Amino acid sequence: MPNAVVNQSSIVKTQLLPKNNSNKKFFKHIQPFYHPVSCQNLFESDPDELKHALALLSSSRSLPLIVDNQYNITYEQCHIYRSERFNESFHLEDTLINRQFPLAFNILMYENVEQFERLLRIIYRPQNFYCIHVDSDASLNVFEGVKSIVQCFNNVFLSSKREKVIYATFSRLQADLNCMQDLIKYSSWKYLLNIANTELPLKTNSELVKILSIYRGYNDIEGRWKTRIIPRTKYVWKIINTTSTSYLSHLRQTNEKKKPPPGNVEIVKGSAYGAFSRAFVEFIQTNSVAKDLLDWSRDTLSPDEHYWATLNYNTHLHPPGGYQDVNGVFD
Repeated sequence: MPNAVVNQSSIVKTQLLPKNNSNKKFFKHIQPFYHPVSCQNLFESDPDELKHALALLSSSRSLPLIVDNQYNITYEQCHIYRSERFNESFHLEDTLINRQFPLAFNILMYENVEQFERLLRIIYRPQNFYCIHVDSDASLNVFEGVKSIVQCFNNVFLSSKREKVIYATFSRLQADLNCMQDLIKYSSWKYLLNIANTELPLKTNSELVKILSIYRGYNDIEGRWKTRIIPRTKYVWKIINTTSTSYLSHLRQTNEKKKPPPGNVEIVKGSAYGAFSRAFVEFIQTNSVAKDLLDWSRDTLSPDEHYWATLNYNTHLHPPGGYQDVNGVFD
Protein backbone atom coordinates (compact mmCIF):
# COMPACT_ATOMS: atom_id res chain seq x y z
CA MET A 1 0.00 0.00 0.00
CA PRO A 2 1.21 3.55 -0.65
CA ASN A 3 2.44 5.85 2.10
CA ALA A 4 -0.74 7.87 1.69
CA VAL A 5 -2.48 5.05 3.53
CA VAL A 6 0.28 4.63 6.09
CA ASN A 7 0.09 8.25 7.17
CA GLN A 8 -3.67 8.15 7.61
CA SER A 9 -4.38 4.70 8.97
CA SER A 10 -2.96 1.23 9.27
CA ILE A 11 -6.24 -0.23 8.08
CA VAL A 12 -6.34 -1.23 4.43
CA LYS A 13 -9.71 -0.67 2.79
CA THR A 14 -10.88 -2.43 -0.36
CA GLN A 15 -14.17 -2.33 -2.19
CA LEU A 16 -15.96 -5.00 -4.16
CA LEU A 17 -17.91 -4.74 -7.36
CA PRO A 18 -21.26 -6.54 -7.29
CA LYS A 19 -21.75 -9.33 -9.79
CA ASN A 20 -24.75 -7.56 -11.28
CA ASN A 21 -23.54 -5.24 -14.03
CA SER A 22 -26.24 -2.63 -13.48
CA ASN A 23 -24.83 0.84 -12.88
CA LYS A 24 -27.26 1.48 -10.06
CA LYS A 25 -26.29 -1.70 -8.29
CA PHE A 26 -22.63 -0.96 -8.98
CA PHE A 27 -22.95 2.10 -6.76
CA LYS A 28 -25.52 0.73 -4.34
CA HIS A 29 -23.86 -2.53 -3.43
CA ILE A 30 -20.13 -1.84 -3.48
CA GLN A 31 -19.20 -3.05 -0.03
CA PRO A 32 -16.16 -1.83 1.90
CA PHE A 33 -13.97 -4.46 3.52
CA TYR A 34 -11.49 -3.43 6.18
CA HIS A 35 -8.31 -5.46 6.58
CA PRO A 36 -6.16 -4.76 9.67
CA VAL A 37 -2.77 -4.57 7.97
CA SER A 38 0.06 -2.30 9.09
CA CYS A 39 1.52 -0.76 5.95
CA GLN A 40 4.48 0.57 7.92
CA ASN A 41 5.36 -2.94 9.10
CA LEU A 42 5.03 -4.22 5.54
CA PHE A 43 7.47 -1.57 4.32
CA GLU A 44 9.87 -2.70 7.02
CA SER A 45 9.48 -6.37 5.94
CA ASP A 46 8.16 -7.49 9.30
CA PRO A 47 7.83 -11.31 8.89
CA ASP A 48 4.63 -11.61 10.93
CA GLU A 49 2.95 -8.78 9.05
CA LEU A 50 4.03 -10.24 5.70
CA LYS A 51 2.60 -13.61 6.69
CA HIS A 52 -0.65 -11.96 7.77
CA ALA A 53 -0.91 -9.97 4.52
CA LEU A 54 -0.25 -13.06 2.40
CA ALA A 55 -2.99 -14.93 4.24
CA LEU A 56 -5.45 -12.10 3.56
CA LEU A 57 -4.39 -12.02 -0.08
CA SER A 58 -4.93 -15.75 -0.41
CA SER A 59 -8.40 -15.54 1.12
CA SER A 60 -9.32 -12.69 -1.25
CA ARG A 61 -8.45 -14.38 -4.53
CA SER A 62 -12.08 -15.19 -5.24
CA LEU A 63 -13.16 -11.54 -5.01
CA PRO A 64 -14.32 -10.22 -8.38
CA LEU A 65 -12.26 -7.64 -10.24
CA ILE A 66 -13.75 -4.69 -12.07
CA VAL A 67 -13.38 -5.35 -15.79
CA ASP A 68 -12.94 -2.57 -18.32
CA ASN A 69 -16.47 -2.53 -19.73
CA GLN A 70 -17.99 -2.17 -16.25
CA TYR A 71 -16.66 1.37 -16.05
CA ASN A 72 -19.61 2.96 -17.82
CA ILE A 73 -20.43 5.77 -15.42
CA THR A 74 -22.84 8.37 -16.75
CA TYR A 75 -22.38 12.07 -16.10
CA GLU A 76 -25.51 12.05 -13.92
CA GLN A 77 -23.87 9.45 -11.69
CA CYS A 78 -20.61 11.37 -11.22
CA HIS A 79 -21.50 12.77 -7.81
CA ILE A 80 -22.23 9.25 -6.57
CA TYR A 81 -19.05 7.93 -8.15
CA ARG A 82 -16.87 10.61 -6.55
CA SER A 83 -18.52 10.05 -3.17
CA GLU A 84 -18.15 6.26 -3.29
CA ARG A 85 -14.71 5.99 -4.88
CA PHE A 86 -12.88 9.28 -4.25
CA ASN A 87 -14.32 10.75 -1.08
CA GLU A 88 -11.16 10.14 0.94
CA SER A 89 -8.96 11.58 -1.82
CA PHE A 90 -10.74 14.92 -1.53
CA HIS A 91 -9.89 15.25 2.14
CA LEU A 92 -6.46 13.62 2.48
CA GLU A 93 -3.67 16.09 3.25
CA ASP A 94 -5.96 19.09 2.78
CA THR A 95 -3.46 21.65 4.02
CA LEU A 96 -2.72 25.20 2.96
CA ILE A 97 0.77 24.35 1.71
CA ASN A 98 -0.60 21.57 -0.51
CA ARG A 99 -3.32 23.82 -1.89
CA GLN A 100 -0.75 26.52 -2.64
CA PHE A 101 1.61 24.08 -4.40
CA PRO A 102 -0.46 22.23 -7.01
CA LEU A 103 1.18 19.54 -9.11
CA ALA A 104 0.53 18.27 -12.62
CA PHE A 105 0.70 14.64 -13.74
CA ASN A 106 1.07 12.91 -17.10
CA ILE A 107 -0.34 9.38 -16.90
CA LEU A 108 0.30 7.12 -19.88
CA MET A 109 -1.76 3.97 -20.21
CA TYR A 110 -2.69 1.19 -22.59
CA GLU A 111 -4.82 -1.27 -20.64
CA ASN A 112 -6.48 -2.13 -17.31
CA VAL A 113 -8.91 0.60 -16.29
CA GLU A 114 -9.13 -0.71 -12.74
CA GLN A 115 -5.39 -0.29 -12.27
CA PHE A 116 -5.63 3.25 -13.61
CA GLU A 117 -8.50 4.02 -11.25
CA ARG A 118 -6.53 2.56 -8.34
CA LEU A 119 -3.60 4.87 -9.14
CA LEU A 120 -5.84 7.91 -9.58
CA ARG A 121 -7.61 7.28 -6.28
CA ILE A 122 -4.21 7.29 -4.55
CA ILE A 123 -2.73 10.42 -6.13
CA TYR A 124 -5.87 12.49 -6.74
CA ARG A 125 -6.07 15.84 -4.96
CA PRO A 126 -8.51 18.61 -5.93
CA GLN A 127 -5.77 21.21 -6.41
CA ASN A 128 -3.71 19.11 -8.85
CA PHE A 129 -4.12 18.51 -12.59
CA TYR A 130 -4.05 15.17 -14.39
CA CYS A 131 -3.67 14.49 -18.12
CA ILE A 132 -4.42 10.92 -19.17
CA HIS A 133 -2.95 9.65 -22.43
CA VAL A 134 -4.76 6.52 -23.54
CA ASP A 135 -2.83 4.75 -26.29
CA SER A 136 -4.61 5.07 -29.63
CA ASP A 137 -4.21 1.31 -30.01
CA ALA A 138 -5.99 0.60 -26.71
CA SER A 139 -9.33 -1.20 -26.82
CA LEU A 140 -12.55 0.79 -27.06
CA ASN A 141 -13.59 -0.55 -23.64
CA VAL A 142 -10.43 0.89 -22.10
CA PHE A 143 -10.84 4.28 -23.75
CA GLU A 144 -14.54 4.57 -22.91
CA GLY A 145 -13.92 3.37 -19.36
CA VAL A 146 -11.28 6.01 -18.71
CA LYS A 147 -13.42 8.63 -20.43
CA SER A 148 -16.34 7.83 -18.13
CA ILE A 149 -14.10 8.34 -15.09
CA VAL A 150 -12.40 11.59 -16.10
CA GLN A 151 -15.69 13.28 -17.03
CA CYS A 152 -16.45 13.36 -13.31
CA PHE A 153 -13.58 15.75 -12.51
CA ASN A 154 -12.77 19.25 -13.67
CA ASN A 155 -9.03 18.73 -13.16
CA VAL A 156 -8.66 15.31 -14.83
CA PHE A 157 -8.87 15.03 -18.60
CA LEU A 158 -7.89 12.98 -21.64
CA SER A 159 -5.03 14.22 -23.81
CA SER A 160 -6.23 16.13 -26.85
CA LYS A 161 -3.93 14.06 -29.10
CA ARG A 162 -3.34 10.32 -28.90
CA GLU A 163 -0.36 8.30 -30.05
CA LYS A 164 0.10 4.66 -30.88
CA VAL A 165 3.01 4.16 -28.53
CA ILE A 166 5.64 1.78 -29.85
CA TYR A 167 8.31 0.82 -27.35
CA ALA A 168 11.65 2.67 -27.62
CA THR A 169 10.40 4.93 -30.42
CA PHE A 170 9.60 8.62 -30.71
CA SER A 171 5.91 7.94 -30.07
CA ARG A 172 6.64 7.35 -26.37
CA LEU A 173 8.17 10.81 -26.03
CA GLN A 174 5.42 12.41 -28.13
CA ALA A 175 2.72 11.01 -25.84
CA ASP A 176 4.29 12.83 -22.88
CA LEU A 177 4.65 16.02 -24.89
CA ASN A 178 0.99 15.88 -25.91
CA CYS A 179 -0.02 15.96 -22.26
CA MET A 180 2.48 18.69 -21.46
CA GLN A 181 0.97 20.86 -24.18
CA ASP A 182 -2.46 20.34 -22.66
CA LEU A 183 -1.38 20.88 -19.06
CA ILE A 184 0.46 24.13 -19.74
CA LYS A 185 -2.95 25.73 -20.37
CA TYR A 186 -3.62 25.44 -16.63
CA SER A 187 -1.79 28.28 -14.97
CA SER A 188 -1.36 27.33 -11.34
CA TRP A 189 0.69 24.11 -11.09
CA LYS A 190 4.34 24.25 -10.02
CA TYR A 191 5.85 20.93 -11.12
CA LEU A 192 4.92 18.17 -13.56
CA LEU A 193 5.58 14.47 -12.98
CA ASN A 194 5.17 11.88 -15.73
CA ILE A 195 4.18 8.34 -14.78
CA ALA A 196 2.59 5.19 -16.18
CA ASN A 197 -0.65 3.70 -14.91
CA THR A 198 1.26 0.56 -13.90
CA GLU A 199 3.07 2.48 -11.16
CA LEU A 200 2.19 3.31 -7.57
CA PRO A 201 3.72 6.18 -5.58
CA LEU A 202 6.13 5.76 -2.69
CA LYS A 203 5.53 9.32 -1.48
CA THR A 204 2.38 11.11 -0.39
CA ASN A 205 1.33 14.35 -2.02
CA SER A 206 2.53 16.23 1.07
CA GLU A 207 5.94 14.58 0.85
CA LEU A 208 6.21 15.42 -2.85
CA VAL A 209 5.29 19.03 -2.17
CA LYS A 210 7.86 19.25 0.63
CA ILE A 211 10.62 17.85 -1.60
CA LEU A 212 9.75 19.91 -4.66
CA SER A 213 9.43 23.09 -2.60
CA ILE A 214 13.04 22.59 -1.49
CA TYR A 215 14.10 22.37 -5.15
CA ARG A 216 13.09 26.04 -5.61
CA GLY A 217 12.34 25.62 -9.30
CA TYR A 218 15.13 23.19 -10.17
CA ASN A 219 14.30 20.05 -12.11
CA ASP A 220 14.80 16.47 -10.96
CA ILE A 221 16.03 14.89 -14.19
CA GLU A 222 18.45 11.98 -14.29
CA GLY A 223 21.56 12.49 -16.41
CA ARG A 224 24.80 10.58 -17.04
CA TRP A 225 27.47 12.02 -19.31
CA LYS A 226 29.80 9.03 -19.34
CA THR A 227 27.15 6.50 -20.30
CA ARG A 228 27.80 5.72 -23.94
CA ILE A 229 24.69 5.81 -26.09
CA ILE A 230 26.42 6.39 -29.44
CA PRO A 231 24.52 3.66 -31.36
CA ARG A 232 21.24 5.14 -30.17
CA THR A 233 21.88 8.58 -31.60
CA LYS A 234 24.73 8.25 -34.11
CA TYR A 235 22.72 6.17 -36.57
CA VAL A 236 19.20 6.35 -37.95
CA TRP A 237 16.77 3.81 -36.49
CA LYS A 238 13.71 2.61 -38.38
CA ILE A 239 10.53 0.81 -37.36
CA ILE A 240 10.25 -2.46 -39.26
CA ASN A 241 7.45 -4.24 -37.40
CA THR A 242 4.77 -2.53 -35.31
CA THR A 243 3.23 -5.76 -34.01
CA SER A 244 6.27 -7.61 -32.65
CA THR A 245 6.35 -8.08 -28.88
CA SER A 246 9.98 -9.19 -28.63
CA TYR A 247 12.47 -6.72 -27.20
CA LEU A 248 13.55 -4.27 -29.93
CA SER A 249 12.66 -6.73 -32.71
CA HIS A 250 10.42 -4.03 -34.17
CA LEU A 251 13.36 -1.66 -34.68
CA ARG A 252 16.45 -1.75 -36.83
CA GLN A 253 19.62 0.29 -36.70
CA THR A 254 20.56 1.38 -40.21
CA ASN A 255 24.01 2.25 -41.53
CA GLU A 256 22.90 5.82 -42.16
CA LYS A 257 24.71 8.23 -39.88
CA LYS A 258 22.81 11.11 -38.35
CA LYS A 259 23.91 14.71 -38.55
CA PRO A 260 25.28 16.21 -35.32
CA PRO A 261 22.57 17.31 -32.90
CA PRO A 262 21.44 20.94 -33.16
CA GLY A 263 22.48 23.79 -30.91
CA ASN A 264 25.96 22.38 -30.30
CA VAL A 265 24.51 20.13 -27.60
CA GLU A 266 26.06 16.98 -26.23
CA ILE A 267 23.62 14.09 -25.92
CA VAL A 268 23.12 13.07 -22.29
CA LYS A 269 21.67 9.71 -21.25
CA GLY A 270 18.84 9.96 -18.75
CA SER A 271 15.44 8.56 -17.89
CA ALA A 272 12.03 8.81 -19.50
CA TYR A 273 10.67 10.06 -16.19
CA GLY A 274 11.34 13.13 -14.09
CA ALA A 275 10.00 16.06 -12.11
CA PHE A 276 9.88 19.08 -14.39
CA SER A 277 9.43 22.67 -13.26
CA ARG A 278 6.69 24.61 -14.98
CA ALA A 279 9.25 26.98 -16.50
CA PHE A 280 11.15 24.00 -17.97
CA VAL A 281 7.98 22.63 -19.56
CA GLU A 282 7.35 26.05 -21.11
CA PHE A 283 10.98 26.11 -22.31
CA ILE A 284 10.54 22.76 -24.05
CA GLN A 285 7.60 24.08 -26.01
CA THR A 286 9.03 27.47 -26.97
CA ASN A 287 12.83 27.24 -27.22
CA SER A 288 14.12 26.85 -30.79
CA VAL A 289 16.92 24.42 -29.86
CA ALA A 290 14.47 22.31 -27.85
CA LYS A 291 12.20 22.13 -30.90
CA ASP A 292 15.10 21.32 -33.23
CA LEU A 293 16.41 18.63 -30.88
CA LEU A 294 12.95 17.10 -30.73
CA ASP A 295 12.79 16.89 -34.52
CA TRP A 296 16.35 15.53 -34.67
CA SER A 297 15.43 12.80 -32.16
CA ARG A 298 12.58 11.34 -34.22
CA ASP A 299 14.67 8.52 -35.72
CA THR A 300 16.82 7.75 -32.69
CA LEU A 301 16.43 4.85 -30.28
CA SER A 302 14.52 5.64 -27.06
CA PRO A 303 14.60 9.44 -27.44
CA ASP A 304 12.60 9.74 -24.21
CA GLU A 305 15.78 8.62 -22.42
CA HIS A 306 17.94 11.44 -23.75
CA TYR A 307 15.65 14.35 -24.65
CA TRP A 308 14.90 15.67 -21.14
CA ALA A 309 18.43 15.05 -19.90
CA THR A 310 20.12 16.68 -22.88
CA LEU A 311 18.10 19.86 -22.48
CA ASN A 312 18.58 19.91 -18.71
CA TYR A 313 22.36 19.37 -18.63
CA ASN A 314 23.62 21.44 -21.57
CA THR A 315 24.20 24.57 -19.54
CA HIS A 316 24.77 26.87 -22.53
CA LEU A 317 21.06 26.49 -23.33
CA HIS A 318 20.21 28.07 -19.96
CA PRO A 319 17.23 25.77 -19.36
CA PRO A 320 15.00 26.92 -16.47
CA GLY A 321 15.72 24.76 -13.44
CA GLY A 322 18.57 23.09 -15.32
CA TYR A 323 21.89 21.77 -14.09
CA GLN A 324 24.30 24.38 -12.74
CA ASP A 325 27.90 23.57 -13.69
CA VAL A 326 29.38 24.89 -10.44
CA ASN A 327 32.59 22.82 -10.44
CA GLY A 328 32.92 22.26 -14.15
CA VAL A 329 32.40 18.53 -13.63
CA PHE A 330 29.31 16.44 -14.13
CA ASP A 331 28.98 12.67 -13.96
